[in-house]
Amino acid sequence: MKWALRVLAAVVPAPALALSCLPFGVTDAYLEAQASDDRYIVVVGELTFDPAALPKTDWANQAATPDRVVFYGAMDGATWSGNRFGRAFVGRVTLNFECAGPWCASAETGQKTVAFLREVGPTYVADIRPCGGMIFQNVDRAAMQDLTQCLKGGPCAASKLPR
Repeated sequence: MKWALRVLAAVVPAPALALSCLPFGVTDAYLEAQASDDRYIVVVGELTFDPAALPKTDWANQAATPDRVVFYGAMDGATWSGNRFGRAFVGRVTLNFECAGPWCASAETGQKTVAFLREVGPTYVADIRPCGGMIFQNVDRAAMQDLTQCLKGGPCAASKLPR
């Protein structure tokens, strides 16, 4: 599938193509994590990393865009501990930025972030995709209330509008 996107991107001018994404919010990530065989923790805090490491698209040679770029960042915040975000989390996180053809996931360093971190042995991985990943930055109050309701075992609905 990715090869088809790369071929299409190489033949069709960039302005004619756009990545169209369905809404994907924090409750969608919660539901995805719940349905997964992987273990996740939810962390709210500040995500920091070297922005120079982010994937870059060479629009003149889109086929050279990598499928993914993986590097380390850090989170300083709190994890969910039964009824609130209260257990301290300070640590290194593997950031897995994925690309779909020339469109790559992105994030900003130093921002308040809600991260669904996948446990891989003793490490934590944040999967960041161009169309909905497992981190959210500058999440609004309503979305945080929805996420809290999900984490407390209450009703948890998929997103209808991007937040």
